[in-house]
Amino acid sequence: QEQTGIDRKGPGFNAMNYTMQKRTRPKGTPFISEKFSDNSYIIAGVGANFLYPRADYHYSLGKSVTLGYGKWVNPYNAVRLTLNGNNFARKEDNARLLVGSFYASHMFNFISYLGGYNLKRPFEISTVEGIGYNLTYLKGSLGHSFGAHLGLNFEIAFSEYADFFF
Repeated sequence: QEQTGIDRKGPGFNAMNYTMQKRTRPKGTPFISEKFSDNSYIIAGVGANFLYPRADYHYSLGKSVTLGYGKWVNPYNAVRLTLNGNNFARKEDNARLLVGSFYASHMFNFISYLGGYNLKRPFEISTVEGIGYNLTYLKGSLGHSFGAHLGLNFEIAFSEYADFFF
């Protein structure tokens, strides 16, 4: 005490009182989840996919149909289940390749996390990570594969009941 001039027994600054403080974030609007259908959404989409050429085979641009269901379990986290079907034509012999997929995903809305939950926000960005199963059919042969995905989900709100995702 005499050498440093610090009284170790008296009140002083304790850095441990300030570690792991919660970051101040806007709360936004209340997240209401009174019944199961609250914060749920249905996915319906059509589109096009392509397959990277493999060996000596090339495939046409494939038609795609997607159906799914998602639910936000809190302002930041959602679960999503999707079914997807694709139809490709092999360019060499016009053989049809059919691909069916089932995916389970988790989404984290970091725009709501940083800026507070807001149902009227016109644009959101979420991370998407998940696992899936694929079934392929080509010339009487079935193939199976499992996959994982990681990406970003961009959402633009067109109205109170319709959003566009990419």
